[in-house]
Amino acid sequence: MIGDGRQRGEVRQGRRERVALPVFAALHGYAGLTVSGFIPPDPAQDGLDDTIASVLHGCEPPPE
Repeated sequence: MIGDGRQRGEVRQGRRERVALPVFAALHGYAGLTVSGFIPPDPAQDGLDDTIASVLHGCEPPPE
């Protein structure tokens, strides 16, 4: 997926691990907070959308 995103100009360059690790960490942390009950089930989807948007923004290449 990282390679596809790079071909479309949506994902920054660099080692794949430097892109994948922050994405995995953010989603893993979100899942852990939800499972532990820290994030209530009802607003969880809105919070997940915000988390994904933040992660995707962080993966964008820098402006030229």
